[in-house]
Amino acid sequence: MKKFIVTFLFTFLLSSSYVFAQAPANDECSGATVISALPYNAAQNTRLATANVNDPNPSCNDTNALGKAVWYKYTPTTNQGVYFSTIGSTPTADFDVILSLWTGTCGSLTEVKCNDDAKSTRQA
Repeated sequence: MKKFIVTFLFTFLLSSSYVFAQAPANDECSGATVISALPYNAAQNTRLATANVNDPNPSCNDTNALGKAVWYKYTPTTNQGVYFSTIGSTPTADFDVILSLWTGTCGSLTEVKCNDDAKSTRQA
């Protein structure tokens, strides 16, 4: 069985610029929040996330704008299907959600899957 370290990049594209005091702890790939067990649910205010030119650009990014991202990391212990979703988040006209799945290490990631605008919404 081949194990993959899976890293998730949630990208939030904001058409307006915001200035805030502190970015979330998982703002950078190296600070990814570790998902240690399933099921897993998280609620996070991402308005403090920052755009990073070193973050990979998800292939499904329909604006090609540099998004503000937060990172999660999950390493499965067995072969299994896993469902990831941002349905329930609160995107607006200037806030678009992309969910992308990567394998590899920070700085050397390979995209596995990317989702933008699921179910005709600005959620993934």
